[in-house]
Amino acid sequence: MSNGTHNVDATQIAFITNQKTLIAACDSLQAPDFNNPKDKSPASLHAKYSRIKINVTDFSKTPTVFMCFYLQPQEICALYDDAKKVKGTAQEYKWGSQKKKEQGGKTTAEAITVARNPYRDAEKTVVSNYPWTIKISHGTYPNGPNDKPNYDKNAYKMLSDVEFVGFLCSIVRYMSAWEVVMGAPIIKRIDAIKKARHDNRDGAAPPHNTAPQPANAPAGSNAPPNDFDDEPL
Repeated sequence: MSNGTHNVDATQIAFITNQKTLIAACDSLQAPDFNNPKDKSPASLHAKYSRIKINVTDFSKTPTVFMCFYLQPQEICALYDDAKKVKGTAQEYKWGSQKKKEQGGKTTAEAITVARNPYRDAEKTVVSNYPWTIKISHGTYPNGPNDKPNYDKNAYKMLSDVEFVGFLCSIVRYMSAWEVVMGAPIIKRIDAIKKARHDNRDGAAPPHNTAPQPANAPAGSNAPPNDFDDEPL
């Protein structure tokens, strides 16, 4: 990337750019795999590590600085709801998240901050046209992973109310469409489980591919081996 241009990423679902900086959102969503115990979450259409990747690029620095941070779908939705509430107001806002990563035998730090300052001056007399700042920072733990991180690399993007709310809206709408497409087989699977339970309750023989009952099922129980045992039909 250079001179304010960028290569198109096939996973990119939203972006805002100018000659100096760029912010983009990329699809890193994952549907749950019910054969993987870590992903066995029927209450969600997302796997444990389903994410939206946020990229911030600063073209004004040499070399160009590229930062990324992965947000959970529910974090995107919460930010969108909050941004709509404070849009066009004199209200300040701040939210952030940070993570530790083990990489190459070292512990690295990643952080994102989303802040809104509606004024350009301390006296609060000049209204800012770009009140939102999305900043991503990367760093290390020079004194060990239990100490405070030292962020030595960062990039940020400033946005107007309309830009930021529109950016988040594009992501939320994409996630909604993704959930409809990816959720269909999950919902069909749940319906099949419910039907099998109903048939068993009526005394019908279970399907030949019905999985064995869980070890903690009471003797003589027809309870299916799934996470919906507390949901009566």
